[in-house]
Amino acid sequence: MVNLLKKTILLVLCTFILTAAVLPLPKNPKRLGIHAGNYSLPFLSLSPPIQINQQKNADSDKSEKNGGDPGSKDAAQREGGSYQPAPKTLRAFIEGGLIMGASQANYWRRYIDWVEDWQFKFNWKDQTRRLFTSHGWRFDSNAYFTNWGHALSGAIYYNAYRTNYLSWSRSLLYTTLTSLYWELLVEWREVISINDNIFTIIGGFPVGEVFFQTGSFLQSHPGWLAKLMGGLLNPMRAFNRWLDRKQSIFHPEFSAHRFRLYAGHRSGKNLAGEQHRSFAELGLTADLVRVPGYDQPGKLNEWRGDILSTHLGMQLLVGSDGLEEYEILAGTMPWGWVWQDLSPVKDWNTRGHSLIIGAVMAFELYSQRQYWKYERKDPFFRPIDYVQIPLPTQFTDKYAAVHLIGPRMEWRYRGRGFEWTTSAETTLDFAMTGAFALNDYTNSQYRNVSGSDVFNPLEEMKSTLANYGYYYGLGLSASIELELRTAAGVDWSAWAKAWVSNSIEGLDRFADDINDSIKIRDSRSRLGTSLGYRLPGSAVQVRLMFEQVLRMGKISDFVSRERDFRLSMHLCYGF
Repeated sequence: MVNLLKKTILLVLCTFILTAAVLPLPKNPKRLGIHAGNYSLPFLSLSPPIQINQQKNADSDKSEKNGGDPGSKDAAQREGGSYQPAPKTLRAFIEGGLIMGASQANYWRRYIDWVEDWQFKFNWKDQTRRLFTSHGWRFDSNAYFTNWGHALSGAIYYNAYRTNYLSWSRSLLYTTLTSLYWELLVEWREVISINDNIFTIIGGFPVGEVFFQTGSFLQSHPGWLAKLMGGLLNPMRAFNRWLDRKQSIFHPEFSAHRFRLYAGHRSGKNLAGEQHRSFAELGLTADLVRVPGYDQPGKLNEWRGDILSTHLGMQLLVGSDGLEEYEILAGTMPWGWVWQDLSPVKDWNTRGHSLIIGAVMAFELYSQRQYWKYERKDPFFRPIDYVQIPLPTQFTDKYAAVHLIGPRMEWRYRGRGFEWTTSAETTLDFAMTGAFALNDYTNSQYRNVSGSDVFNPLEEMKSTLANYGYYYGLGLSASIELELRTAAGVDWSAWAKAWVSNSIEGLDRFADDINDSIKIRDSRSRLGTSLGYRLPGSAVQVRLMFEQVLRMGKISDFVSRERDFRLSMHLCYGF
């Protein structure tokens, strides 16, 4: 534990020395809003300059609705800047085709790995049965990592179009056609995977848009590290901007932004359920708003059908045995209504209210380290081979969800010396959920076997549940967050978040061969609060966070639950 603490401290110091060295602070602190003495905290306020060119915002608004980064030739000429090129549809199709071609070549090069998935022949009877009956449209039985990875594949296809200046709606349409092409034609021997299409299309959209917007923000930020991070986050955008390097591209404008890196220490349970273990915690968050005039003095009351905002959150937990768990949340608001009434204040920035109500779509991933040797083998067993699985099972927790759609509300009040924010959202979810009760359930049933009785508790399970410990489910997510930020440098926040998932019956790939009647239900709730203080004259913040996590699972009538109390200490750097 002492060695881990030393490594954590060294890692934190190195992170902030490097960050402070290569990410310069703003030359004009007042550009970012809330004042604290003679300095403005970059990640405290989301405000860009008060003095803005309204015509420029109008031109950026018009360009955003037409797709791609904002900017127009006429507006750029008036401002003495650059302009947004027309959508490069042909180049987008070429790049998308090259990515698809490489994927197909790799699929057929490794076809032996997927023979187990082949169920249909290339004849009229099999293909009509595959395309037009429920026998062909099923959930597949692939490994957890393989299946949630389709969200990343969808993001890559999406950015092949999005980074070529196409609108988000056209990029989503072409991503949908790409996914259907793969499932219907490339994998013609396999079931048409419902889960793959959902994760590639609806999951790939928020991930791809978040990578596009965050990459654009970072690459337009001063400092080589920010540009490098933007290129790594979205290499396709960096490549296409390099192709267009002879054109003076107008950098995107974000009416509000907050980017934060943090590192620190966390105490809580480990994978074996042991309490008071220590971990190193690393992460970043990026919140971007692209509504011209938002968070500026003035009034807004409009419906917008383009991207309003994006959110990216990534977190890694490292223990003495390596990576213990990781979390990713990528969300976007593609359309919504914006209302604002902000007035300039002489000795302050602005005062008043703002409200955004819109639709949110997101992808969320949580996974613990797979320390069980069997779980890492990525097997492709049919359900009849469940006898090869050692009992009792020892699967670790996992959750990959596509938040299909739902309403989100964010209300902000800015007063003298403080800013208060209340946000809430709820979504309908399609998820690959780790059955939390599975290990206890198989252990209980396994211990009940006596004498010559032969009973395997996995016998009646869904194929993905028996082989990988997860199932496909529908559910709901909900969250509410409160935040107070002050000019004195003190921040406070609190949150309550929860999701619930119920298994989907009857669509397993091997539904005809197994008993698919065992219903499963899982839930996870988080209740937490944090208190932070900005070091005077710097962009570094010290933060203390406490969180309670309640995890519950139910298989048939068997219930398992676990409660974890987490205490974290972070150093944060923001801009």
